[in-house]
Amino acid sequence: MRSAGGPIQKRIDGHRQILGVPVFSGSLERVLRLGVEKLKEGDNRALMVVFTLTTEQVVMAQHDKPFCRSLMQSTLNVPDTVGVAWGARLPKRVPGVELAEKLVLEALKLGKKVFLVGGRPGVGQKAAESFLPRLQTKAKTLIAATTGAADIAREQVTEREAVLGEIRAFKPMLVLVAYGAPWQEEWLIKNAAALEQAGVRLAMVVGGAFDIWAGNIPRAPLKWRQIGLEWLWRLRHEPWRWRRQLRLVEFIVRVGGERVSL
Repeated sequence: MRSAGGPIQKRIDGHRQILGVPVFSGSLERVLRLGVEKLKEGDNRALMVVFTLTTEQVVMAQHDKPFCRSLMQSTLNVPDTVGVAWGARLPKRVPGVELAEKLVLEALKLGKKVFLVGGRPGVGQKAAESFLPRLQTKAKTLIAATTGAADIAREQVTEREAVLGEIRAFKPMLVLVAYGAPWQEEWLIKNAAALEQAGVRLAMVVGGAFDIWAGNIPRAPLKWRQIGLEWLWRLRHEPWRWRRQLRLVEFIVRVGGERVSL
């Protein structure tokens, strides 16, 4: 955990452990309130870092030490999936795509700039433009996007500096990163000091949210989400994800074993 004097705001109280990974127990509404309060605190320099945990990522952290270290340094780790909420004994999950969308809208209403990083070429810009019809015309000058590294797994120093340069020039308060796990989490931790110095106050990972906002991938209907089957809906539309679902079995076995040993 970072100290209060570091670039990252210290972890907020209310986290539980699931297989050694901290998971925030607060509701979507509480996380949103914390985020909005952060955006209003322009003079509070510490960077709030929000990660959205999936069952796959919790399992990944058991095998990937650098990724696990990144998860230990964030301000908030919210339970993005039903599996994580179940494993942490929480009544509800905090859907990352929904949280991020609400934060963007609140930031733009407050007149705060928002910057989107990552996604396939052109998707981030299309995602940014999707917010404009819901807001006043001035919002066009408050949100921007960049694709960033061509291959985040092999990000070049020049690519990293180019993204940070765009952020410094745009001066956003909210930055959303869609590089996919574990790269988006590691990228935020690695660049936390640079983001803080650029004036960013809230940074969050968003996975595939840009594709949903851009209209490339439909989000699961409400009924599917309410019964915890959003993952199955995504699998239907992105069948290449099937290998990832194998980690769900390991997650259930590990969490079950942890509970038996208590």
